[in-house]
Amino acid sequence: MEKDDLKLGKTELLTLYKFSADEEHRELDMHHKRIAFFAGSGSALFLAAIIGTRFADNWIHFVALAFVVALVVPLTRLGREVSRQFYERFLSAVTMRAKLEQLLHMTEDDAYPISNPDPEKSFWVGESLIPTRNLESRRTYKSSSQSWLLARMEGGYQRSAQKYFDIIEKSAWAYAGVLILFAISS
Repeated sequence: MEKDDLKLGKTELLTLYKFSADEEHRELDMHHKRIAFFAGSGSALFLAAIIGTRFADNWIHFVALAFVVALVVPLTRLGREVSRQFYERFLSAVTMRAKLEQLLHMTEDDAYPISNPDPEKSFWVGESLIPTRNLESRRTYKSSSQSWLLARMEGGYQRSAQKYFDIIEKSAWAYAGVLILFAISS
């Protein structure tokens, strides 16, 4: 089948546009829900250990509390990775929507021409419309959606989630150390 046979009409592009907008919202919502789950679980375990410290009166209690706090570390690491995956999917949906907007002439102007595309201004034209999870990295930052996506993986909503998980993880390590010291001294 020739590449020209695969061109989509305006109706199909609008259907894909609705799908990509829905996907964008769904992936961002899932990103937020996963952050809330992992952050809430880690915080609850950490808070339980802090409260438990008040009632601990022998070394076995402190060791048990240190173990509870140590559980926060793999939980935050898992939360960091899961939230990263959903954020990557969100950025892929944003990329797809931007491509569709240009194909539907929603953003066509002198800066982003779709008819007679300028490679510097319509750098994605040679890419597939729907982003894949494994787009090859290209020569320059502007040369592909993948390089755009990777450059943003450490920013936006994801940056605050990563910082939160880092704080909880480091606090858990520090508090586990304090609990071990309490266990040794009791």
